[in-house]
Amino acid sequence: YNGGAGTSAGNLLVSADGTISTSGGRSLGILAQSHAGDGGDGGDGYDGVDDGEGGNGGAGGHGGSVTVTGQVQIGTHGEESHGIQTTSEGGDGGNGGTGYENSGYGGKGGTGGSGGSILVDGIGEIETHGSGASGLLVESLGGNGGKGGDGRSHAAGEYGGDGGSGDDVSVAGSWTITTHSNNAAGIKILSSAGDGGNGGKGYPAGGTGEHGNRGGAGGDGGNVTVTSQVDIVTYGDNSAGIIAQSHAGEGGDGGDGYRRFAGSGSAGGQGGNILLDEGGRIVMHGVLATGILAESLGGDGGIGGEGFRSANGGNGGSGGDAGSVTIQGTWDITTTNGYSFAIRSRSIGGTGGDGEISGWNSDISGHGKAGGDGGAIIHDADLTLTTLGDSSIGIFSWSQGGDGGDGG
Repeated sequence: YNGGAGTSAGNLLVSADGTISTSGGRSLGILAQSHAGDGGDGGDGYDGVDDGEGGNGGAGGHGGSVTVTGQVQIGTHGEESHGIQTTSEGGDGGNGGTGYENSGYGGKGGTGGSGGSILVDGIGEIETHGSGASGLLVESLGGNGGKGGDGRSHAAGEYGGDGGSGDDVSVAGSWTITTHSNNAAGIKILSSAGDGGNGGKGYPAGGTGEHGNRGGAGGDGGNVTVTSQVDIVTYGDNSAGIIAQSHAGEGGDGGDGYRRFAGSGSAGGQGGNILLDEGGRIVMHGVLATGILAESLGGDGGIGGEGFRSANGGNGGSGGDAGSVTIQGTWDITTTNGYSFAIRSRSIGGTGGDGEISGWNSDISGHGKAGGDGGAIIHDADLTLTTLGDSSIGIFSWSQGGDGGDGG
């Protein structure tokens, strides 16, 4: 039988005005989450039942939109006690069941649900005391695709489910933020897609076997936008003023095959575009600190399945392209300790997946696929940058295409 679909989450609107103070680990000032349900796993198929085919995994539900507005003063004391956390998360797809009959298949992997859009727009003063406690944490997260069901006793594997996409996320308004401990960001804003599920394998029985199937495609990262006036000061090590990231999902690997062919790896997703505008003051007092980290990453392509006996090797999946990174506005950024960056911007394409070898009764191995393109990086801003520590850098910009995969 098939697994049931996960339920989608509703939309959230939070309008807050006032003062909030918390004490204790994971004690947040405001938490607004829209979290969808996961898809159920498909049941296994057996001889004489549903033709021996495995049930399909259910699709993950979608996260709803989240909006937070208002004028707030927030103080937190405790590990990972963020001032404001907003999350919209898609559910994972269910795994396909195993197939056990001649000419049958395993079940298909369920698709991952998409994360919803997020907007945080307000006027705020936030101060955190605690390791990993950021001022604003904004996340749209796609769910992972389910694994394709394997095939046994002459049944073939099925394909993996596609990963869900992250949606667009934005921060606007005016924010004064101080963090006092390590591993804490003033603003961390992320759109991250789910990975594709791996394809099912075709296992041998009685000296023979069937083919594998492809992995699911990685989801796309959404666009990330910060259009705010900020005054951010951090005192801890390994901390950042603003972290703005769009991460695509990786393609699923192909399933191994024992007859005809192995499954191909699927393509990685596309990274979204990053935009920072307006500006303000950022002061970083710790070591290994970064004033602004802005990055878009394409997803890696999946690896092809391995061919056994008479099966061809599976092809790899293409790497996904990264988006553009743009910094505009007027920024005054100071780092006072060593091994730090005022601005670090990256756009890196995903690596192409490797092809795999064929079985000994086949001479067709899989092809490696191309890597994804790096995107444009544009700094069209009025910048005042000061780095006072050893081995520190004012601007580090890096656009790179992904490596191609190796052939089998």
